[in-house]
Amino acid sequence: MMVRDKASYSHVIITRFSCRGFAKRPRFDPLDPAVLSRRFDVFEATCLPSILGQTCKNFSWVLIVDERLPAAFRLRLENLVSGHVNAFLHCYSNNLRLGTLNWLVPYFGESKENIVSTMLDDDDMLWADFVAQIQAHLNSLQTRS
Repeated sequence: MMVRDKASYSHVIITRFSCRGFAKRPRFDPLDPAVLSRRFDVFEATCLPSILGQTCKNFSWVLIVDERLPAAFRLRLENLVSGHVNAFLHCYSNNLRLGTLNWLVPYFGESKENIVSTMLDDDDMLWADFVAQIQAHLNSLQTRS
């Protein structure tokens, strides 16, 4: 991908959070309250601080949540991600096609020529300079052209 100018791309980090429908043969119900409690514990210890602690804040964070996520858990998640101004919850439905960009358009504002996406599981972490290093690399591509 060639980046023409610093404003020509948007970076979005996508995290699937306890959604039914992604696993072909789920071993457990991701919306079971006991499972959700454990998922939140892991999320709060790993994924959340690694995103909120990014040194570069120039990205959107879209968390895909099940449309049937219990209200108390949804509110908890909303409160947790409120520390990032560009964090959004997107309800998963069976017709969501992650391979297309159409569903992401509301989350990166004005149209951009390029979209950079990072998939991050809700139990994984990124190092603090991840976004900065990715974007520095993209910006260096600009100087090569």
